[in-house]
Amino acid sequence: MYRQILIDPSQTRYQRIFWRNHPSEALKVLELLKVTYGSSAASFLAVRSLIQLACDESKNYPEAAEAILNDSCMDDILSNSDSIELAKKLRRDLEMQMLKGGFPILNCCFNSEEVFDRIPEVDRDILVPILDSSANEVMKALGLLWNLKKDLFLFRYKSPVSTRVEDKVIKRSVLSQLWQLAKLFDPLGLATPVIVKAKIIMQCLCAFNLGRDDPMEGDLLHRWTEFHTSLNKLHNPVNPRWVVIPDTEAIDIHGFADASKYAYDACVYLRCIDKGGSVVSYLLCSKSKEAYTVLTHVESIVNSRPLYSSSDIPNEPQLISPVLI
Repeated sequence: MYRQILIDPSQTRYQRIFWRNHPSEALKVLELLKVTYGSSAASFLAVRSLIQLACDESKNYPEAAEAILNDSCMDDILSNSDSIELAKKLRRDLEMQMLKGGFPILNCCFNSEEVFDRIPEVDRDILVPILDSSANEVMKALGLLWNLKKDLFLFRYKSPVSTRVEDKVIKRSVLSQLWQLAKLFDPLGLATPVIVKAKIIMQCLCAFNLGRDDPMEGDLLHRWTEFHTSLNKLHNPVNPRWVVIPDTEAIDIHGFADASKYAYDACVYLRCIDKGGSVVSYLLCSKSKEAYTVLTHVESIVNSRPLYSSSDIPNEPQLISPVLI
């Protein structure tokens, strides 16, 4: 995209480079005539060019201009239409409008097979198989995995492996598994109910002050085993891309927030009511954060400094754990 945008001739002097084909040759001073990836103004210039193109052609292609202005992120456009015919028209208008700016559209993808089949094969996005099943072929939409056939967003998470070493669950293997979970790209917070549990378990691990090769025991081990077993549910796509049902008469947005001694969370739901009175609600986004409480701070201090019990037997040290607090 960047290499399709010419720099104003008066500004090319700020993109000068030295070049020579061989060390024996004299250095040449060249000026780059196009937007260069890596320069501080590159992303702004690219987006500003698209905005200007949309404004210039808004009279000829109003729907395409609206999609560029409201449904684009850098060089990606993620838009929708209410019918297949409108989707076909939007695709044609986008192609015509973008070509006028010198931006050919590549890597196109639609959840409608009728529209998708009309795209030349060279311009189609590559579908990636996931979970060893051709029915779960997905593509990336702004970093999210999109199942086209079911029109759902899903998460690609490496299947949980055993965290047992010599029949014991140690802190090192648990932290490794939690790190894999932390790398999930989830800008909307659709996996927040899972992520927040992982954060709480990690916080408890720090409070117990276990060594990396120390085994987990008691309630913490039970919580981790239960959580580890449920991680396979992340593979089930339950997050629809299109959250508005057909023939919708009313749409409500509901926000909730709650807190506990472990974490606090806020989420937003979309509630739709159709003409028949049916009600459907979907999670739009959420955000959570684990609570760093005074108790957690005391636990970490107590477990980092062994304390002695008030036993009558001399020389009988007893380490106070968070379970005893």
